[in-house]
Amino acid sequence: MIVILLLFFFGYKIHQLAVAKGLSPNKWVWKFVGSYFMVSMMFVIVLMFALGKDTFTDPEKLKAVLPYLPLSLVIESGLFLIFRYRLLDYPDVEYYDDDAPTQNDKDNDPPKKDLSYFR
Repeated sequence: MIVILLLFFFGYKIHQLAVAKGLSPNKWVWKFVGSYFMVSMMFVIVLMFALGKDTFTDPEKLKAVLPYLPLSLVIESGLFLIFRYRLLDYPDVEYYDDDAPTQNDKDNDPPKKDLSYFR
């Protein structure tokens, strides 16, 4: 339950940061949620390979899995920090002169500066 609440909270924080940077917030939130579920599925597959195919049906093996469940919180927090630092690398909306990047832009890089006076 706390994992789902953290997922909503971290998604909201990523949404706020993306809006502050002038980027499409939906793209960043969906990437965060999708990466969390992909990493969780990989974690389940590794546990099933390590403990056997009846991992979630055998009560004894289920007790062996319980110590690894808090790693889900660590993984979620780590993914949030990764996405947060990636968003912090983008310049603020005020950095753009006229046009902030739109949702249709393929990349959200700042506009190129005119360096023709160096020629």
